[in-house]
Amino acid sequence: GGGRRRGGGAGGGAAGRGDVLPEGGEDGVVRAGAATAGGGIATPLLGGPARAVKARAEEHHLPLHQVEIIDPRVWPGLDRYAVELFEVLRDGDHDLGEMRKLASQPAWFAPLMVRLGEADGMVGVLPSKVRKTLEPVFRVVPLQPGVRRVCGMTMVFTSDGVLFLADTAINIEPDSEDLAEIALLAAAEVRRYGIEPVVALLSYSSFGGSRHPRSQTVRKAVDLVRQRAPRLVVDGEMRVDVALDPTVQARHAECRLGGRKANVLVFPNLEAANIGFNLLRHLADRAIVGPVMLGLARPAQMLAPDAVEFADLVHLTAIACLEAAPMPVET
Repeated sequence: GGGRRRGGGAGGGAAGRGDVLPEGGEDGVVRAGAATAGGGIATPLLGGPARAVKARAEEHHLPLHQVEIIDPRVWPGLDRYAVELFEVLRDGDHDLGEMRKLASQPAWFAPLMVRLGEADGMVGVLPSKVRKTLEPVFRVVPLQPGVRRVCGMTMVFTSDGVLFLADTAINIEPDSEDLAEIALLAAAEVRRYGIEPVVALLSYSSFGGSRHPRSQTVRKAVDLVRQRAPRLVVDGEMRVDVALDPTVQARHAECRLGGRKANVLVFPNLEAANIGFNLLRHLADRAIVGPVMLGLARPAQMLAPDAVEFADLVHLTAIACLEAAPMPVET
């Protein structure tokens, strides 16, 4: 689903209020499209053959009068999309006809809509081969200026508030530069939600307790973050109990969190992050939203196949709408 920019074009017109959901014939996607439209969250664009999308909506008695259906195969701008994709991929082995076929595929069509400003954002569903199918998004949707790579942030709703975990999606073995960028991107996103970020970079040791290269990588990342965002509350390396428990923090005089629980947890690698948020999901029975993709110049969210629920689609559609608004300036 998605909201088109009113006025069209990458720079013209006011922003729309939603995202393109390319898998418009799927049950959860149709339900999310109807819900976000009915709730005033978005003006959804459901991708797929009109007959199939309408049939699925009728099956579930869902109104589609506020939803636009877009079939990539007959999209009037498809030739223009093919030219854009040819320029993006710079693939001399394929002609424009082949690019037109590629651009008509949902995995490429939705990112092209976002790139060209004809949708404010996108929320897609990944098949089982996740990393391979992320390629269209990462190749077509540009990065934010100065950003080196994309990362993912997962939100965990607890009795004490929301925990933001990063990177839970993309970077398998981040180095110090990567970890610093992940921390800064996550903090900026949390600030966008109106929450002051308190950032902890996690490790198995705290504040130099180990001289192993893995913990030293995290310590160096903390130094980089402090250089680039001196007013951000951030510290590490630290164990997760130090990050979340002020009484444990009090045992470490060097801790700079000021007795505050961290709300942004930056994991040392994807393995630790994946284990961490799935433990919370299954053992603590916590509500999870995400991962939200950070670092792209335009909102493009992708749900893993084991996280495709109606609520997840609605949440990420709302987040993509929020991300389409200008980033607040830090004062």
